[in-house]
Amino acid sequence: THDGAVVLSLPASTGFDLSTDLGDDAELRSDLDLMSVRRDDEYQGAVRGGGPLVRLTSHEGRITLKSR
Repeated sequence: THDGAVVLSLPASTGFDLSTDLGDDAELRSDLDLMSVRRDDEYQGAVRGGGPLVRLTSHEGRITLKSR
């Protein structure tokens, strides 16, 4: 997204690899604990054991990552 809002819902038991490219005004919200993969203002690494790559890119938008 450039400056919009996106909600991505993943099954509760799904592991994945997260990679973000967030601009200075972008925001990532999540009900998942992402602290172990946070690197400064970006997120890179395996969540819940890893799996398929989830790549999130935003310039000024808001991305919400939910576990269902």
